[in-house]
Amino acid sequence: MKHRIVMTLPIGVISVVSLLLMHTMLNDGMLDDLIGIHQNNVNGEAHLEDMSREDVVISYRWKSHPFWNKGMAQFCDLVRRRLNETEKYENEQKSSHQDVSVELKISCRDPFKVFGLGTGNIVMAVYGLRLTAASLGVGFTFRCQEDEITTTSLGKMKNSFKNYTQMYTEDVLPWLQGEFQPPQKHNNPLSFSPYKPPIPSTSKTCRGFGRHPLHYMAGAMREDFRNMALKLVGSTTSERHNQDQYANDHPNKKIKPLVFNVTIDDVAIHFRCGDVLGIDTDTYGFIRFDSYRNNISPDASTIGIITQSFDGKENREQDRQFVIFCQELVGSLVTYIQGHFPKAIVSVRNVQETPALAYARLVLANQTFAGMSTFSIFPAIASFGTSYIQTTRLSYFVKPIEGVYSGVTMINGSILTSKQMRNLGSFEESIAWLKSDDDHTTRILS
Repeated sequence: MKHRIVMTLPIGVISVVSLLLMHTMLNDGMLDDLIGIHQNNVNGEAHLEDMSREDVVISYRWKSHPFWNKGMAQFCDLVRRRLNETEKYENEQKSSHQDVSVELKISCRDPFKVFGLGTGNIVMAVYGLRLTAASLGVGFTFRCQEDEITTTSLGKMKNSFKNYTQMYTEDVLPWLQGEFQPPQKHNNPLSFSPYKPPIPSTSKTCRGFGRHPLHYMAGAMREDFRNMALKLVGSTTSERHNQDQYANDHPNKKIKPLVFNVTIDDVAIHFRCGDVLGIDTDTYGFIRFDSYRNNISPDASTIGIITQSFDGKENREQDRQFVIFCQELVGSLVTYIQGHFPKAIVSVRNVQETPALAYARLVLANQTFAGMSTFSIFPAIASFGTSYIQTTRLSYFVKPIEGVYSGVTMINGSILTSKQMRNLGSFEESIAWLKSDDDHTTRILS
């Protein structure tokens, strides 16, 4: 007898017949790369759900971000109730122990439109839920709703495959998909965590933002986003990745990319702009430019600034009114950096860029800078080089990572928050402060 709390779809894998048909029809080597992506993220070979096993799958749908409004505590209560029901059923039926897992399936193509949340916030939620599930002793499956290929007709198959490849080349969330088994019964990577204990207790993981021990997932973040970066743009040919310190982390081998002809800069700076110029908060803002000057290597030959497009039509609705101001801010940063590093080529990476490509740039650079934004924290943690992550409320979980994983560095640069910018007076004064090299304006802001 099979007992299931919620009947869910099998893990999103492609049938062998479908793969053969597509390979013949499309004759595209990219298909092999995508198969590899899916298998690597499923902790083993791709497989359909074994319906002979008596598994319990809990379908989780969040109403708000699990780190806010006691969402993680509610998640823990849901799982505990289901575990109690399962144990009661097993005792009544005298059946063997059933594996219990949680399934989260969301739209990955446009998380802001669906949830009102950006990529960084969703990434944080997925890793947080995965860790909390492990601490509860249950498995966790994350899937994208779009990660399904229709095989009803050749025409639909072509269109679906096009959407499938586009999803991986443009978006970050599809790369986090996988089926992660309960740690106590399988060879779960969390069992090899450098932290003690390897898996934290539920008294810690059932907490929300600022208290949840997300640093336990640093190893998984590094594996996921390094895998993503290398498969997306391929291995680089720069001599910096032939050095001994990169030998184990970044093997010097040719990897067929999904996106061709991408130039990886020596230095990658993520510069979030847009709506942060109009919100009254101390959570978001900008790092004063001297933090970049003080940390960028004098040997850097290329410096890339990763930011939103200057084309209003390509921005989110709430960002469009600030495009002209962001363009002026970024221009000021380019001028500042070029003045201090005259031999380097400084580029703004915001034309035909995607969130996935931005992550790849941040992971593969020699030096990576993550400011006051959740978007860049995760690829900075996964960087093959040295990352500089600004100390803010958003990066609360990074301090325990520094010193444990090589290359992760926290900085405490002077910052201009969104709230301070609004109270400073004029936009020109804000730019002058960001370009200043002393603390006299810091006293004005305090």
